[in-house]
Amino acid sequence: MKLFSILPFIALPLSLVAAEFPLEALPPHITLDLPHGERPDWAPTGSDTYIFLDAPGGKPFEKNRITGELRSILPPDCDNCRVWRAYYLPNRDYLMTIGPARDQATIHIVDKGLETPAWDMGVVAHEGVAVSRHSFQLAWSDGPNIYYGELIYGDGNVPTLEKQRVILNVDELKTRDESIPGEGAGATVYLDYHEPQNWRPPHDRELIFSRYGTSTTGHYSSETWMWNMDTDAVTNLSNRHAYYDEPEGIFPDGEYTLVECDMFLPVSQHAQILDLYRMKIDGSGRDMLRLTHFGDYKMPGSDVTFKANQGVISEDGKYMLFGEGRSNTNDQPGAGFGIYLFDFAAGGIEVGVLPQSPADPKAE
Repeated sequence: MKLFSILPFIALPLSLVAAEFPLEALPPHITLDLPHGERPDWAPTGSDTYIFLDAPGGKPFEKNRITGELRSILPPDCDNCRVWRAYYLPNRDYLMTIGPARDQATIHIVDKGLETPAWDMGVVAHEGVAVSRHSFQLAWSDGPNIYYGELIYGDGNVPTLEKQRVILNVDELKTRDESIPGEGAGATVYLDYHEPQNWRPPHDRELIFSRYGTSTTGHYSSETWMWNMDTDAVTNLSNRHAYYDEPEGIFPDGEYTLVECDMFLPVSQHAQILDLYRMKIDGSGRDMLRLTHFGDYKMPGSDVTFKANQGVISEDGKYMLFGEGRSNTNDQPGAGFGIYLFDFAAGGIEVGVLPQSPADPKAE
């Protein structure tokens, strides 16, 4: 068995830019959990452990939130790898996208024991991957189109990506827009670029995804959409064509999703200034609760504004992790400068959760 290295915080590369949001401005239910890092992902159960990247195209780490211990989860024979995304699978293996650039990164599966070199699934994921927390179904994008596949563990517990198919074709989506009320003339002009985000609990038969475009005010924009696997229907969940609404973490009961949103601004600012909102998944885009206020603050002596991004909800519904972003990082979308912990109970917010089935693969 491979021995894991336990690292103090200072073992992370000193070149990383540290969190700078004024801690005195944080409410009591939000604390800085890690002064470096980005793109956290909670373990499949509980809220004790999460993984994160130290930088865009950097290295993956795992943190025990209770003890503060860190360990590298870089797979063997991958010292020079650039990792762009890292997620837990339901069996606590890891899914990582690895490649020379974020739009050239391929999906890899890494065993939780870190004893075997990563298995390359051979498909490029331009941005994030929608990883089910209850099964082994995935969704990813090559840019314009969104694909579906299922991880199958075969002989020797070696994973393969099966049943691959296109589930959302860019040209078909544009054709559908012509018959969807509120789309088309006077709405967001969509680009040929989409990003899957989450499978909606409890059944994971609906996929929440981003459609990027140009807003009605001429700014770079995103709308939050959902695809139904059983009916093939697509629904615009945010319907806020003058502002930016990009889906992030899903709430455990599937009633709400996080969105990065700039509706608090007088005019949308090309996704440069964002905060995290809880949005009800009812297709109206009206039930919105602002959770963070990072966009109200600028860096000292600078015109750079803070933003909150990359929010994820723990499966037990107790906490949200999110990143500190900045308005001048358009060259690296989603770049993070520290990871924060949001305590829902301390903030007076009730979060619904699902009962865990004994047959749930997370228990394996």
